[in-house]
Amino acid sequence: MLIQTFRLWCGQILADLGAEVIKIERPQVGDDTRMWGPSWMPDQQGDATRESGYFQCANRNKYSVSVDIASAQGQEIIREIAKTADVVIENYKADSLAKYGLDYASLSALNPNVVYCSITGFGQDGPRALNENFKEIASPIKLSDTPVEYRNAPPQLGEHTQHILSRLKMADELHALKLQGIIDEEVA
Repeated sequence: MLIQTFRLWCGQILADLGAEVIKIERPQVGDDTRMWGPSWMPDQQGDATRESGYFQCANRNKYSVSVDIASAQGQEIIREIAKTADVVIENYKADSLAKYGLDYASLSALNPNVVYCSITGFGQDGPRALNENFKEIASPIKLSDTPVEYRNAPPQLGEHTQHILSRLKMADELHALKLQGIIDEEVA
């Protein structure tokens, strides 16, 4: 079982491969991509609905639950799910889940075998680590904020599937090693 927050492609791939993926969404709002349109999914009569085609494609094969992580009840729900999860994937700002007791240290205390993957736009430390980020923000920053002395090649803004898949394979290997007892520590 895998817990996923928000719209992460790796969760989609794992769900397609047969993993039980539980997607955590915000109450009353859900994932922003639910409202990304057009294109809208058709209903049984073929009429357009207000269900985003993108959302349906990106979240196929996943379960979805609405949880308020800021509430004690919501935090407890996630902790209960995490006790039996193999993997937790989140994409919050660096260190922002610690205040809710939903960071690696907290969840691994409940489930020592959990693989915790924190995906951030600017990494876990550094000058922008606490900033929010999406690819739509990172690409223009990369263009405009790279020091001139490092601009010796065009920025890489295109398709990055090979990088994503290689990291997914690495995570799979690390998880297998952890399950076999070959490694037992957090791998950064």
